[in-house]
Amino acid sequence: MLLLLHAFSANGLVEETQARILNRHRGATMDFSCLGSCDKVVLHKHLELAKYPKAAHILGQRKLHSCTLGVFIYLPPFADQEVNELYSRHYAASQRRLSFAHKRPVAQARFISSVLYLRHLHRVPQFNVVELGCADGYLLARLALSIRSPQVTVTCFEADPAKARLAADNLRKHAPNATSRVVNAPFNVSLFPPHSIDLVVSSQVFEHISKPCETLKAIRLGLRDGGHVFTEVPKQDTDHSKQKVHGVFHVSFFNGSTFNAMMSQAGFDLVAADPNSAARQIHRMGLPSFARHPP
Repeated sequence: MLLLLHAFSANGLVEETQARILNRHRGATMDFSCLGSCDKVVLHKHLELAKYPKAAHILGQRKLHSCTLGVFIYLPPFADQEVNELYSRHYAASQRRLSFAHKRPVAQARFISSVLYLRHLHRVPQFNVVELGCADGYLLARLALSIRSPQVTVTCFEADPAKARLAADNLRKHAPNATSRVVNAPFNVSLFPPHSIDLVVSSQVFEHISKPCETLKAIRLGLRDGGHVFTEVPKQDTDHSKQKVHGVFHVSFFNGSTFNAMMSQAGFDLVAADPNSAARQIHRMGLPSFARHPP
């Protein structure tokens, strides 16, 4: 049966095949290259297992591993169908509601704009922005208004259908200067020509990603030479030692330094870190680690 990916745009609803998204992970070997060795087990059970006993067949198979770069991650990695089941059947939290004027997207957009001089792109004919997990679309909308390129294109990937519809409405309302589309699916770089994206942004998303190294490789395939990545992740590297759970279904745990170490290993150079938030960073695509340090 053909699975369909729904993309919401200003011109209405279009459908694109999701087959390539599924096939990409079938039979694939987990890539740890951006994390180092992840052999050490620090927890033998998932901390959210007690809260979600009906998901025991999924969460009960996972142990928390410590990687040599300082990142913690639940392994084995979650399969796509497991992630879909967790969020469609067991997710029981209400995400904090933001708004176009909320302090978080306002501060994030201001930080990105000031570092990348988005208001000085008059001579750049086209600027392409992609967000992983755009939720309500407010950060993308604020960025679109900041960019002074003659042609601004913004694409949101949002797995929650309700959020995807809301993001499409908000982008039409708050960013009429941009050509926008919202794809109701996880990030899929194959929807773009190679090296055609200028900026990738993600806010409070990477902690939910079970295969961060594969995601970063896909981002590299999509970014132009010299393209940038904005990220914000919560500081949760000590949660396991305190037996605390923040958020829902987080699978990777960082602080600002360990996230930057992962990005550096994947071939991204740190451009700026927000002094008001150590885990709010901008990286520029550089050389991967094996090319920087040849044998």
